[in-house]
Amino acid sequence: MKKIKVSESLKNVTKISTGTVLGQIISILTLPFITRLYGAEIIGIWTVITAFSNIVQQIADLGLANSVMMCNEDEIRQRYSIVTKISFFLSTVSGIAIVLYYIIIREELSYALTVGCFTIMYAFGLRQIQTCNTLLTRDKQYNVLMTNATIRFSAIAIISIALGFLGKYLHVPFCIEFGYFIGNVIGQWLTIMHLKRHLPKIIKRTPRSLYKETIKGNIDYVRYQMPASITVILRTELPNLLISSLFGNKMLGYFSISQKLLTIPVTFLGQSLGTVFYQKVAELARQGKDISRFVDRNIKRGMLIALVPMVLLAAYGDAAINVFFGTEYGIGGVICRIIVFRTLFNFISTSTRGLDIVLNKQQYVLYSCLTQTVLAVGSVLCGFFVFNNIYVTAALLAGTFIIVQMAYFAALYRVMKLNPWKYIRNMLLIIAAMFLISIALRFGTIFILKAFPNGFFNYILSMFVQTAI
Repeated sequence: MKKIKVSESLKNVTKISTGTVLGQIISILTLPFITRLYGAEIIGIWTVITAFSNIVQQIADLGLANSVMMCNEDEIRQRYSIVTKISFFLSTVSGIAIVLYYIIIREELSYALTVGCFTIMYAFGLRQIQTCNTLLTRDKQYNVLMTNATIRFSAIAIISIALGFLGKYLHVPFCIEFGYFIGNVIGQWLTIMHLKRHLPKIIKRTPRSLYKETIKGNIDYVRYQMPASITVILRTELPNLLISSLFGNKMLGYFSISQKLLTIPVTFLGQSLGTVFYQKVAELARQGKDISRFVDRNIKRGMLIALVPMVLLAAYGDAAINVFFGTEYGIGGVICRIIVFRTLFNFISTSTRGLDIVLNKQQYVLYSCLTQTVLAVGSVLCGFFVFNNIYVTAALLAGTFIIVQMAYFAALYRVMKLNPWKYIRNMLLIIAAMFLISIALRFGTIFILKAFPNGFFNYILSMFVQTAI
């Protein structure tokens, strides 16, 4: 019998996916306990902290972390040292600025210190994880990378739930206020320790002159990659911060829960596909080979892979959130079914990570994300001041994001001398299929549940938000 050959890329995707899936299973099984212990308000505050952290970590490295993938072997240790020291300094400065901002604007010292201090720790940790992941991806150490999610989510679950129980049932001071935050930070730093165990000692003394020389020699990363990365984060996190300010932290908690559910398929497989895609496409580019067919094939594959989970979330997102996270989060369930169409494009972007860098078109990301950020801000402001409705806000956020994202990939197709209209046609077909199939599944399921009433079916039926489409 002829032995079936499995491609190296598929093996690597499987390795990373295995660890990611295990980590996500832990997260999924424990998140219902966390949401019930801490409530939407705490989840909303943590979303504010992560929003600031995600923005800060993109500023903190000046865009130089991405250059680690493309630099020469003899430059890696020096480049890592420079990125680490710059990011520590800028993370600290940014955290202090956030504290001062909240003291001046909100006049709440405790809230300001909480958000600022946790932002410093979490932002610097995020940058360290990303940089170490890049180094390990470059070396194809996928066995190490596949355990990241398991370590992180296990620690978050154990520590957060333990502190939550201490706070809620034994009334230990500060556990409810800070337990979830502490669990996330410790989980993150345990992951960093795990990654660094598998890397050589790469911190070294760096002459001051070398910082300027490195920045000047990689000015395109500073000029394009850093602004592009910032706008990628701003298009998501700035609306979160605005929702917090306008609708309140509790509503942001609902919005955040919907995003947590929607990011599961992206994290399960999209990130694994993206990690291997980035390594492979960068390798092809370094070898001077054409990457267009490889990219087109992976985008089409990403569309088909994403279709099934996105259809299910579009059909049953509200019921899933009510069952797993509690009926308190029903509003988040309706939001989930609206913004799932945006998540489809997030999946495609995640599974083709690094394409703009390899094509040397980082400015495309800058332009598209800047446009999406402006439109996202306008969507939240319009949703609040004109409609005063979080569902309209979610619909506007999803619609504007999709339009710009399609234009962005069409531009990259032109760079690769591919037909952009085929991409646009395929995406429109996928969106239409998602909508029609999800509607059919949803109303078909509701019809069956009503036709055969019993205790269990009535319970499931009660989890659907009947007023939503």
